[in-house]
Amino acid sequence: MELLRFMKSVGFRICVIFVVVAFMPTSSAASDAQSENWEIRIDYSGEWRALVESDNSDRRGYGSETITTYAASESATVRKLDDNSKEMCVELWKNGELVDSTCTSSAYGEVEVGKCKTNCGDPSVPFSEVPGFGFVNSILALACSAIYFRKNKS
Repeated sequence: MELLRFMKSVGFRICVIFVVVAFMPTSSAASDAQSENWEIRIDYSGEWRALVESDNSDRRGYGSETITTYAASESATVRKLDDNSKEMCVELWKNGELVDSTCTSSAYGEVEVGKCKTNCGDPSVPFSEVPGFGFVNSILALACSAIYFRKNKS
């Protein structure tokens, strides 16, 4: 009898924990992310093509140019469109600070800036910011509460 009372008490505590966590405010960093001022600086004396991620645009140009965008994040892939060994360098700037840069001297060479190159996961992101965490937690809290109250009714 004492074990049953203990199990009910533990079950109630788990339900309370689910309910409290389900209704805790979670940050919505992804949806509230503000646009930043990004610059993609292409330093090259030949013809190039740039694929800009934030606005999904395909841009072409000749000679050095700066592409300015406003987004929460940015990355780009730039390719030389000619067959020579001239160096093409691309820099990614965010609010006046250099974020990434890379160069190529290959014929028809391609460079990427702003894209994750190694170990791309961010272990510092808490579970509460994982998409769907709040919804799943709310469903578990409701299910747990329903089970608890159903058992206590009988």
